[in-house]
Amino acid sequence: GGGRAREDLFIVFQTWKNILNKKGHSHLGLLKKVAKQLRPHFLATHNAFDLCDLALWVRDWGDSKLALELWEDAKKTNQHDQCVREDWERWESGPRGQLDDLRAFLRL
Repeated sequence: GGGRAREDLFIVFQTWKNILNKKGHSHLGLLKKVAKQLRPHFLATHNAFDLCDLALWVRDWGDSKLALELWEDAKKTNQHDQCVREDWERWESGPRGQLDDLRAFLRL
């Protein structure tokens, strides 16, 4: 079904990630297509790391709207995730505060 197809796409994505990255900005359309197809899988599997990683990659390649959506998904999925913590200041215009940690703990 659809879930298995997304899992397969994720395996292919992991394999081709470095190759796609080397291709550069001219392949933004392909990156966006893959990101949109993998997004439901990442959400269903609570994969904040790859949502966060994709968000920065898509933003760096020029699509800030989709990037922000992916970042918000990553943040909502797990604010304690390594990528989310490391990239917080890039997205949120400042360091994480105690209130952010409380919100993450309470899943707000």
